[in-house]
Amino acid sequence: MDIVSVENIHSRLHIRQACPEDVPFVAQCVLAAVDLCDFRSESVEKSIAEKVCGRDDTLYSYLNARIATLDGKPIGCSLSYDGAIYPEARPRTFRFFEREGRPMVVTSPETGPGEYYLDSMAVVPEYRGLGIGHLLMDDAVSIALSRGFSKVTLLVSCSKPRLQEYYAVKGFVPDCEMDAFGDRYLKMYLNLPGPSSASLRA
Repeated sequence: MDIVSVENIHSRLHIRQACPEDVPFVAQCVLAAVDLCDFRSESVEKSIAEKVCGRDDTLYSYLNARIATLDGKPIGCSLSYDGAIYPEARPRTFRFFEREGRPMVVTSPETGPGEYYLDSMAVVPEYRGLGIGHLLMDDAVSIALSRGFSKVTLLVSCSKPRLQEYYAVKGFVPDCEMDAFGDRYLKMYLNLPGPSSASLRA
């Protein structure tokens, strides 16, 4: 697609807060982020994910989701939240999957207090490569700034160096590695401008 077409898409793109009607799409994106959905076929975890995303007290709640739409059609989604909710919401979230024999194993906390955590992000395949992921990330960073956070964090698979480079372009730098969801992940962080940013780990 040429530059003119990409610009045309961006002019028609809108990012908004998810609503209850978006739950099935949010669930697809959550599963796609951990390679359990490809948007083209049904995932066996779909019904579980929809239950989790439909609640207001889980990590993957639609209340934590932002939807990118093109002419009103959902084409991408990001989930992000205050890391302070993680200790309480994590067991509640993963319990749904465990009950169905689909444990979500994470050896270390993904996030914690003082961090705005970008948990999941996915774009429908036919709209990838158009900068929509960048726009969703910019949107999440803007929310973090508006809420007074000075640090944004995320996990990226160690087996996906190109994705690590993608986040590095956005200013994220490596922090530590951990095992999660049957894979090895690199935690990365972005310091945001603010009075406390100088005191954060460099």
